[in-house]
Amino acid sequence: YDDVAYDNCTDSGSYKAWCATSNNYEVDGQWKYCEEADFARPEPQCVYPFTYNGTVHTKCTDTIMGVGWCATTAKYTGNDEWILCMAEEKTCVLPFIYKGLTYHKCTSRDSYGTGPWCATTDNYDRDEEYKYCDQEGGGVFSTTTDASDEKCVFPFVYGGVKYAACTRQDSNWDWCATTSDFDVDRKWKYCS
Repeated sequence: YDDVAYDNCTDSGSYKAWCATSNNYEVDGQWKYCEEADFARPEPQCVYPFTYNGTVHTKCTDTIMGVGWCATTAKYTGNDEWILCMAEEKTCVLPFIYKGLTYHKCTSRDSYGTGPWCATTDNYDRDEEYKYCDQEGGGVFSTTTDASDEKCVFPFVYGGVKYAACTRQDSNWDWCATTSDFDVDRKWKYCS
């Protein structure tokens, strides 16, 4: 469209996302408005080995955020070319110990906006093994609460900034507060 090749829906020239339904929109003008399924893309995968700041990594690293991540390209350049490492095959072990405290629920402590997590052994301090808790609320979260059954409240305040829609601020997934002031109440949910 307009001499640009698209591999997904676009909102170029429209108020709503759309896509061509043939290989050459310029020739035949065939198109449709996009639905959620049209945005589906394969989940990015970790690429090993990958290089970050001159160091070659053959497994997930926590060198940037203190949480496990990997590059989705052989040479990480700092763009959106990374994903969180997920320990899908492991399950939460509750209670678990982290920094000398016992947790009976998933926690967002030290997750830096990447989402609630839990240890996959009884002692994270000793084993340093963890996984992220399910987006759907596969655990009850402590400190910061994922209130999956509650509705988003707009506008809400996060970090002193007012948000009128779901955000990815400090997270890899869209989320919202379930009260008008996240900074005070610390209640949130993932947006669907």
